[in-house]
Amino acid sequence: MAKGEFSALDFTEWCFTYLNLNIKNALNHPSPIINSLAILDRRLGKRRLIELDIRKFHPMVRYFTGVRLNAEN
Repeated sequence: MAKGEFSALDFTEWCFTYLNLNIKNALNHPSPIINSLAILDRRLGKRRLIELDIRKFHPMVRYFTGVRLNAEN
């Protein structure tokens, strides 16, 4: 997982898990897939997105944060 390698089963499982989480729990979850979905979710407002310390996240999550911030501008 640290290398960014995920199986299809992992991805599917984490997507279903994400559906039952609030945005705060999704951002604090150990899975980078769930974190990435939370970053892309519209429930996460622009102000809160800007305030996030993205250094603690997986590189994939940091990438999607950049994508979301570019889309918000």
